[in-house]
Amino acid sequence: MGSLFLLTLRMINGQAWHWTSLKTESCLWESRILLLIFGTVEKKSSQPMIDFQLFRNPAFVSSAVVGLLG
Repeated sequence: MGSLFLLTLRMINGQAWHWTSLKTESCLWESRILLLIFGTVEKKSSQPMIDFQLFRNPAFVSSAVVGLLG
């Protein structure tokens, strides 16, 4: 949730804060760090919320990309 919050905050306030300002860039980097921590914890978990094996399936990946872009 923290990662998505920071990413949304950056998108909402990016123009007011100026896109290349320290605030917007730090929101982006902090969001990435939290997402990496989440992925690392999920990989090591015995019962993860997200099964990362799904991303090895080309059909799943292509449908996710189409859904994201559509």
